[in-house]
Amino acid sequence: VSPRVEVVLDVSASMGAEPAKLQLATAIAALLATLAESDGTRPVVWCAGDTIRRLPSDWRPALRGTACAGSIGLEARPAPLLGAGSERFLISDGLCPG
Repeated sequence: VSPRVEVVLDVSASMGAEPAKLQLATAIAALLATLAESDGTRPVVWCAGDTIRRLPSDWRPALRGTACAGSIGLEARPAPLLGAGSERFLISDGLCPG
């Protein structure tokens, strides 16, 4: 069993209120995913906006093209189940509508 690293990036509208906030958040997500790759792990990157979507295994271009528009963010369903042996990192400003 190899460990798995999952990165969940909040892309709700509040994350796009300031351009620097999204830039920093995506940079942190990229850093975590890159560190996982350098350790021999395949990271899984999720974006949580109106829905939660899994980015493709070649996550870099998709992450660069991410825009904040979702109104739900971290409350989006269905939330992905944490895989066995996984570690999940959440990147968010913590602002949720509910």
